[in-house]
Amino acid sequence: MDAWQVPLMDVGVGGKGGKYLLLPPDYKDEVPSGYIPMRLKTYNSYTLVRSIVASNSEDDVRKGDALVNQMKVYPLSEAGRPPQQRFIDMTGVLYEPAVPYDVDFYVSLARMVNEEPVQTKDLEILGMLLPHNGAANERCLSGL
Repeated sequence: MDAWQVPLMDVGVGGKGGKYLLLPPDYKDEVPSGYIPMRLKTYNSYTLVRSIVASNSEDDVRKGDALVNQMKVYPLSEAGRPPQQRFIDMTGVLYEPAVPYDVDFYVSLARMVNEEPVQTKDLEILGMLLPHNGAANERCLSGL
């Protein structure tokens, strides 16, 4: 998923593995051979992984866990010696997924707006974040 929760790709469909290379929006270099390039529209991204098992039997769940544990995520610079992976099994773990709407929300929002490239589809909503000064807004929007 990119930073705005837009899905990039489902991986592993059909039992085929592969090496996926996540590339930032401004990446212009050649893609190394052997990788499937995934060109992001944002600099931040995240990955959610779940195995879809045939049943809830212990054997099927164990096979699904083993498949997930084969995955490796690391910077391309570490491809020669990938670091040890750390997996967190969230089965049975309760957590609060709701976004906290306090000052922390606005700190996080400001970081994202300042870090991520502006996409055409976002110009209208980003305009609402600008100060309400007509002439200044026009100058700011024209700079996006």
